[in-house]
Parts: sequence; structure tokens; C-alpha cells
Amino acid sequence: YVERYGRGSEDAGLDECAKVCHNLTQHAPTTFREAMQLILFIYNVYLIYAGKYIACLTVGRLDHILLPLYQNDIKKGILTEDDAGAFIDDFSAKMSMHLGRGEHQMAHLNADYEQTGWLRNHVYDSPGYIVIGGYGEHIEHTRNPLTILFAQHIHPELKNPIYVFRYTSDCGDDLLRILSKKIQENASILLYNDETVIPAYLHVGVEKKDALNYGIYPCNWASLSGCSTYVRWPRGKSLPEILNDALISGKDFKTIDEIYEEVVERYSKQIRPDIEYCRNELQNKKVPTGGCLSINDCFMQGAIESAKGIAFGGVKYPAGYMLLRSIGTAADMLSAIDKLVFRDKVCTLTELVEATKNDFEGDEKLLQHCKLAPKYGTDDDFADGHATRLMTELLDCIDREATNETGTRDVYTFNVTINDQNHIGAGAKLSATVDGRRKGEPLSENLSPAGGYSKGVKALLNSVSKLPFERIHSGALNVRLRRNMVKGEDGNNCLMALIRTYFEQGGMQLQFSIADTEELKNAQKNPDEYRDLMVRITGYSAIFVDMSKGAQDEFIRREELE
Repeated sequence: YVERYGRGSEDAGLDECAKVCHNLTQHAPTTFREAMQLILFIYNVYLIYAGKYIACLTVGRLDHILLPLYQNDIKKGILTEDDAGAFIDDFSAKMSMHLGRGEHQMAHLNADYEQTGWLRNHVYDSPGYIVIGGYGEHIEHTRNPLTILFAQHIHPELKNPIYVFRYTSDCGDDLLRILSKKIQENASILLYNDETVIPAYLHVGVEKKDALNYGIYPCNWASLSGCSTYVRWPRGKSLPEILNDALISGKDFKTIDEIYEEVVERYSKQIRPDIEYCRNELQNKKVPTGGCLSINDCFMQGAIESAKGIAFGGVKYPAGYMLLRSIGTAADMLSAIDKLVFRDKVCTLTELVEATKNDFEGDEKLLQHCKLAPKYGTDDDFADGHATRLMTELLDCIDREATNETGTRDVYTFNVTINDQNHIGAGAKLSATVDGRRKGEPLSENLSPAGGYSKGVKALLNSVSKLPFERIHSGALNVRLRRNMVKGEDGNNCLMALIRTYFEQGGMQLQFSIADTEELKNAQKNPDEYRDLMVRITGYSAIFVDMSKGAQDEFIRREELE
């Protein structure tokens, strides 16, 4: 494959390209350019062979991986900073070339919407991630020139690659200012906080050197670079659905504590089969006889050396994803019950639940009480306290289930708060809920609060940062800001302050879309005038005018924050 490109380069008179290709067929890369070219070749091959399975790939911590070659080339005088920046630009453009236009996850919101992507190209909307920043085992992370260089060469016009920036408490203002400028321009950037994510991996038994090298797999799924895979992909109900099942079960709950106990028990029953499956897989690994390693096995440390695929013990950390979905709606439900039933005695629990079964028809006054109850995401300690308590008790539940009868944790669990777009489908099938949400309306998405109750971006970030992120490995917090809020130098300072304060308070993840509501509505009416308007979905960027009408409406429903 590489030789063929080398011959083509030679025939076209591109002698330097031909030389790079020839060298790559003979030995490992010895220069920054050769390394970048090899990674791009591997990325393309992976898309070809893995596209059938949604070919998302994290190419790794390029500012760490490539630093020795970069420094050596600079020292030898065979590379300049401008040259390296040009290679990064070219690399990013070519990483983006395979992506088509369209939006895959929410196309179903329009029955007549003709999906433009996977029917013709399996990889059309499969994002590729580049990870930069963060602590490292052998690199002084605050003095890494490649982190700055990669940040400077993030291009807002490209859907791909998605840049994952790992924040540390000693992150310099110069780097943060560059990233904030890119966010102002609506670039495809996800921000993670090393100060919470690394402890979360250590908590489940991951070695420190591997925790330091964590990555993020599209779309915002937890991953340890080259040494983890999921053994079990759990499929279960969201937190509001579990809570609603408990409420309509007919049990006579006397206290809010009894409701928590029931929810934890139901969640425990939901995750137990998945954890048992992981446990049994670990205990009963068998070396396959014959057959071939898969394309994914080639990216895992030890798989080739041991001749074991990742499904047969060829990976260091076989993990089960534990889903903690729609915490916002669940917290609001508990807040409403606690406030209206057990504290203010506005109604009985039976009356409240019966009202939800009838979608609050004839109970307008009670509906208003539910809507006025304290809400998660508004920096209300009462509601946020329920979000924190519920998440803490469920994480405790996961820890118990992952611990065997001898008291030893024997299952790796990656705890994630990702909905993708499941909050729409789950909400469509769910009756009204006790927080005042009407029948069929979406649940809260990812880490966000329920829509309609915003008190601004500072209140939102204050609320979310209270969650126990030291035991959560990944998730998405979508924040949509008005353009004039982040305009100019004042806007850059505002973004820097939001990011730094949120992470210093213990927040885990942030991703921004810079788009006004009126701008989005105008784009619906006049798509040709907004051909390149991009927005963040769960862990990728979508071109807004190529989304289905239903998908656009769902995005507009997300509140712009002041």
C-alpha cells in the first residue's frame, strides 16, 4: 500500500514524498514527517477495513508521541516550526477528507429524511480524535512545544479531526488562550480534566502509567490508549426510566430514602448480568485455535505478541461500560418528590404519580408545582444534592457489583454519562414524569439539565461540577453560547475563566457550540447562507444545514446560555 503511493509520488515528480514512502517500507519513522505520514496511512487503512463497524479511531496523543522526533529534527536543522505546522495542516485536511455531509444519529426524527451517509459510505461521519495536553509519564507537559503547535493549527472549518484537550491544573494561560480562541471560532474541540479522569481510572484498579495515558474514543467513550476494550456493551434503561418504574410499581414509599433504595436495587439488577458476563469472560479466557487477528487487535499492546485477539485475553483492561444516563431529569424527579411530597406536603406520592399517568390532565395546579420545584443545573443546592446523591449511590452500587466475594475488585468498569441521542427515543416512549416533564418529551441529554429552566452558564457549570467525577470516566456536557458573549478579547477572557473555574471546581468535560438561536432558525430557512455552520453533537461535529429538520429542532431546543 505504501509502496504504491511511493511509486505514484515518484511518477508525479514528488521526490520527497516518494522518499518518505520508501523509508516507511524499510524501517520505523526517523523523522517527524515520516511519523505523520505513517499515522495517516494507518488511519486510512483502518477506515477501509473497519468501516463496516463504524470506523472511529483515536490516533493518540500526537504531541507526546511525536515530540522526540520533532525535537531531534529541529536540533538537526531539517525541520522548522513552520514546516511542522504545514504538515499538521495537511494531515488534518486529509483526515477530514473521508467525511461526507449529513448527520447520522438523529436522522430518524424525520420519517421522510433520506440519510446521506452510511447507505453509500460506512465511514462518512466517523470522527477521528487527536489527543493533546495532559500529564505524561516521561514528558514535562507544561513545556511541550508540540501541544502549543497542534493547538495553533486546529482549523475551525474542519469537522474532523476532533481535538481532545486534556486540562491540568498547571495549564498555562498562553495555551488556554489559544484554545479559547479556537472555541470562539467554533472549532471541534472537547475538553477533559486530568484532575478528575485520572483518579477515576485509578479508582477501578488501572495502573498509574496507563491512567496517565488515557484517551477518549469517539463519541466521548472512555478508553485507555492501546490497552483497553469493552467486553460488554450494556443496554438498559436510563435513570429516569428506572426511577419511574419504581414509582409506578405500587410500593408504598414512606420516605425519600426508601425511593433511593429501590432505585439502587433496580439499577443493581440491571447492571449485574453485564458485570457477571465480564467476570466470566475474564475467568474463562481460551486461546483461539486458528483464525486471524482482527484489524482492531493490531492496535492493542500485546495482542500480536501473544497471538491473542482482544476477545481472548489479548488486552490488559477488558472493561464493561456502565451507563448513567439522563442525570438531569432523574435529579429533578427526586427533587420534586422530596419537595412536594415529603417536605411541603403539597400532595401525596400516590396523587403525584397518578397525575403523571394522565399527563397532568386536570391537574394543572400540581403540574405548576412540579415545574416550580428546584431544578438541577440552576445552582440550586437542593436539586444538585439529589443529583450528587443519586450518582454517588449508583457508583457505590457499581463498585459493589464489581467486587467479588473475597472482597477483591475483579471487573474493570468504565462509568460513562453518555446518551448519544437515546434521550429522545427514551423520552418519546415514557409517560409524563414527576418533575413536570410531559409525556413523550425528551429526557435530559448527557450531563445537561432538563430544558427550559436555565439560569445561565455559570449556574449550569456550578451545578454540574458538584457531581462525583472522581469516579466517572467520560461523558459530554454540551454548552451553547451566543456569539456576542464570546466576541473579542473580553469573550476570550470569559471562556478562559469559565473553563478554568469549572475544572478547578471538579468538573470533568466541556464542549462548546457557538451559535445564536436566531442564527440557527435563519439557517433552517436559508440553508445556502449557512453552508458551513457547525455544531457539537455528542462527540462529533455536524454541519447544521445538513441535519434533518427534526435533528435541527432538537439542537435548537438546547438552550443558549447567558
